[in-house]
Amino acid sequence: QSAALRADVCERGSSLASILNTYSQQLVSARRSFNELMTETVQDVNDIAQELADLNAQIVGVLAVGDQPNDLRDQRDLLLDKLSELVEITATEEENGTTTVFLRGQHLVMWAEAGELDTVSSAEDPTLLSVVFKDGSAPAQVGGGKAGGHHRGQRLAHRGCSR
Repeated sequence: QSAALRADVCERGSSLASILNTYSQQLVSARRSFNELMTETVQDVNDIAQELADLNAQIVGVLAVGDQPNDLRDQRDLLLDKLSELVEITATEEENGTTTVFLRGQHLVMWAEAGELDTVSSAEDPTLLSVVFKDGSAPAQVGGGKAGGHHRGQRLAHRGCSR
C-alpha cells in the first residue's frame, strides 16, 4: 500500500528489464558474429580444399612424366597445415601421389575432387548456422580448429538466448 515502496519496486523492475534487454542484445550480436565467422571459415576450407585437389592433379601429372613434384608436395603440406588449423582433418598420401583428406571421417578431398561445404540454418534454431556438404550428402562434422571453436561458441550463445 506504500506509494514509496511501489515506486521502488517499479524502479527496480525497470532496471532489471534494462539489464536483461542489454544481455539479450549482446547475445544476439554474438550469435550474428559467430555465424559470420563460421561462414568465412567454411569459405576458407572450401578454397583450401579446391587448392589441394588442384595440387593433386598437378602432382599426378608431374609424376607421370617421371619428375619429382617436391615443390608441389611442399605447397600441399602447407595447405594441409592451414586446413588443420580450421577443421579437424586426417590426410593420407595415396600410391599415385595424391592426398586424400577426410573431415572427421568424411571425404573432403579425393584425387582432384574437392567436396564443398556450406552453411545452412540449423534445424534446432534457424538463427544459428550448421555446416553441411553442399551436395546434400551429409552434415559436416566440424570439430577442432577455428570452425569447431565457432560451432561451440554458437552453441553457448544459443543456450544463453534460450534461457
